Amino acid sequence: YFTYEVIEKILENNNGYISFEEFDELFNKELEYQGVNFDELMDKYDVGFRSLEKSIDVDEKLSIAQSLFSDTTNPLNLSWVGFTELDKDKFKDKYKNYLQIFGGPTPKSTAKTIVDAKESGRLNILENIKDIVFNKNTKEFDVIDKDKNVTFSADYICNATGLDKSFKSVDKENSFLGKILNKRYIQVDEDGGITVLPDKITVISPKFGEFENLHGHGVLISGVQLRNNSIPTIQETAHKLIKRLYKKD
Repeated sequence: YFTYEVIEKILENNNGYISFEEFDELFNKELEYQGVNFDELMDKYDVGFRSLEKSIDVDEKLSIAQSLFSDTTNPLNLSWVGFTELDKDKFKDKYKNYLQIFGGPTPKSTAKTIVDAKESGRLNILENIKDIVFNKNTKEFDVIDKDKNVTFSADYICNATGLDKSFKSVDKENSFLGKILNKRYIQVDEDGGITVLPDKITVISPKFGEFENLHGHGVLISGVQLRNNSIPTIQETAHKLIKRLYKKD
């Protein structure tokens, strides 16, 4: 039911658009066909650390859902490009939190290692951090809160905040990405990352228009290419791009 060819046909017959309702109906038909009840999965599984705890005991239905979300990356991306902004909002409300859980799950052995470390006290998950400073005297990292107080010290600190897809934290004076943003060679996409044309992956500049010889890739274009944190999607995109460049030369 939910295949690249089916979505492509809908887009062809509807001037490049697909409604969220059409997408939702097809995707749920596919879930039903595969024997997966999505509502039950949403009730059972969670996001963040809780999802790690629950992912250790993987049942058959979760395995099927994970395979389905992974194997349907291309029609998912094609649908995303065909959504209106309202349809995108509907999709994000229902599915976006579960794309990572089902489409890019943490390996069971890794999840167990993290959960065991937290339960034994070897791992602490910290929030509301303002800064991290290395203390030369204690040889530890000091965690600083918004009031400039040291709230925690540790031998190792791991950044698990994720990528800032809005680029608000990018240094616009000293970093390459910040400089080309500042000069308006690229622009931040409404859904995160930088704006590119979905078919050619060419960068769109608010100052100069389309750059035929400048392309975005990977997490930089995560707002336009929905699930490009998956290795197959990144590889496939790079392969198509290189073929296109080769033909052009």
